[in-house]
Amino acid sequence: MDLFDYMRSATQEKESPLASRMRPRTLDQVVGQRHIIGQDKLLYRAIKADKLGSIIFYGPPGTGKTTLAKVIANTTSADFRQINATAAGKKDMEEVVKAAKDSLGMYGKRTILFVDEIHPLHRRDPPVQQKPAGLPASLCGGRNLDFDWGHYRESIF
Repeated sequence: MDLFDYMRSATQEKESPLASRMRPRTLDQVVGQRHIIGQDKLLYRAIKADKLGSIIFYGPPGTGKTTLAKVIANTTSADFRQINATAAGKKDMEEVVKAAKDSLGMYGKRTILFVDEIHPLHRRDPPVQQKPAGLPASLCGGRNLDFDWGHYRESIF
């Protein structure tokens, strides 16, 4: 990080929306969802032990999916990459996956890919002869995600 990067991040922090500045940064600051991320729960222990695998957060807007993803990013030692499916495409995900494989192979460092608003990946209308791409199984712990998600907004690691 050089002086310009530092100034850019400091300015972005000051100018970001209030909701972003007030967002919890640690697991202990998260309010609610104790049945999932309470101190004795599996997800809490996996995050703290830095042993998190592929997971899907599913639910209506405002339930804390993105907040929890950012808390995980602050807690784990893995590289954290975030893309928004409404703006990103398959090529963007492939670039992240390639960089993640390189990072794991060269440095032994894991990468967590957070895909926010995943439902557009399955809603795009492809040509009749072409099947929707979905997410590669390598991103989903070997599971293929070629199915209709319904009307909720989802996030996946």
